[in-house]
Amino acid sequence: MTLELVKQTIEKIDNKYFINIGAYDLSNENWKILISYLNNTYKIVFKEYVSNNETEKIDYKLLLSFWNGNTENGYMAIIDLKTISINCYFNGISDLDFDVVYNDILNDENLKKIIDFVSSMSDLIDKPFYLEEENYNTENKLVEIYKNQILIIDSNNYPAAQSF
Repeated sequence: MTLELVKQTIEKIDNKYFINIGAYDLSNENWKILISYLNNTYKIVFKEYVSNNETEKIDYKLLLSFWNGNTENGYMAIIDLKTISINCYFNGISDLDFDVVYNDILNDENLKKIIDFVSSMSDLIDKPFYLEEENYNTENKLVEIYKNQILIIDSNNYPAAQSF
């Protein structure tokens, strides 16, 4: 039932290109934990924007150099969840910005994979993660996933939510 409600919430959005996975107020330590987990659990392609160099692991030291303004080289990663890919943008140290193609998330198997993926990251760093309509506005939060709890956010009465 919960999967169906999450899917219905996602289907209501206007921007049907991407669903954002966001987390906020992250620390250096949060990133170290997440990057270690991602590198050790999933197939990764880590890319540097300027040179287009690719590696198979996210490099925390390169990201830290970018976040601290020591280089203008930007970075992104693609995480392979077998039937779905997640694009990761490392724009700043305090916010996590991952994207999933809208149509990919509507499949029940993929949606469950995304929820499990997000829930595992939330468990690791003890922070809520959000499925959001892609347009960089915190008022577009659709679903909060905190550890193994899912809250459907009522956009008409934010921050009211239902717990399952």
